[in-house]
Amino acid sequence: MSEYSHIFCDYFLGIGLSDQWATFLNMFALFLILCVIIVVSDVIARKILVQAFSNFATRSTTKLDDFLVSHKAPRNIAHLVPLFLTIKLFPIVFYDYPQFESFILILLKVYGIFLTIWIVRSVLRSLESYFKTLPRLRDKPIDSYIQVVMLFVWVVGAASILAAIINLSFLKFFTTLGAASAVLLLIFKDTILGFVASIQVAINDTLRIGDWITMDKYGADGDVIEINLSTVQVQNFDMTITTIPTYAIISESFKNWRGMQSSGGRRIKRSILIKSKSIHYLKDSEIEDLKKIELITVYLNTKQKELIDYNTSHNIE
Repeated sequence: MSEYSHIFCDYFLGIGLSDQWATFLNMFALFLILCVIIVVSDVIARKILVQAFSNFATRSTTKLDDFLVSHKAPRNIAHLVPLFLTIKLFPIVFYDYPQFESFILILLKVYGIFLTIWIVRSVLRSLESYFKTLPRLRDKPIDSYIQVVMLFVWVVGAASILAAIINLSFLKFFTTLGAASAVLLLIFKDTILGFVASIQVAINDTLRIGDWITMDKYGADGDVIEINLSTVQVQNFDMTITTIPTYAIISESFKNWRGMQSSGGRRIKRSILIKSKSIHYLKDSEIEDLKKIELITVYLNTKQKELIDYNTSHNIE
């Protein structure tokens, strides 16, 4: 490795520079070459991987690969190539400056963790979009499950970054956090309640996307358009949006009209007050007045003709 680390030193010493300057300029030249290699490898990897995924997606029958391409999963995966090259080549560049090696290694670890989180995020978003296209899962709270997994990924990623910065193993770092578990539970109380509620809603089939619900406490009276980890969104009939905490669905009372909608009918019971003295046979003048109402004119004429024909045929006055 040392022979590649001093590849330009002879040239800079040959033009009369001191050892210190020759070493620094040699490192700078290798750093520029490394930057060029990173950029070129990133462009080539992105073009090859994205093109390969796009060609495969156009020929396949499933929609999952299409969503992977649209959510840039291949593009994010391609960034791993320059990262691996950097990890492999940076000891050569900074061979004469070991004090930078540990600092740069930490930066590369942090970048690698962020890149991994971003790749997982794009894959999860692709799965979320794909699951929503499946008929048997369209009314399920897919958003809640994806958000739970993504939250877990972010927590593990943040812990990994802190462990890398303080140069502590991942397991020891989480063991240290065990003492602060009560604080974490307090911070993520709503998230945990929402996660448990979304699971109970899915298992008990209490609520589906598209259900018409009424919840007077929150002023909700309309269709459920989204169920996620923390909230349930209801679009009311005046097109306003009401947001309800997910855990309120299992802890409070609400009315779900799904049964009425699936039955194909609705029974409505209303009280109608009729004055008894207002009930009598219609006079000819009253019938003529009613015929002025356009909606019932044809009905009255037809019914009058039917009655006259019937009475005439049966000799009834």
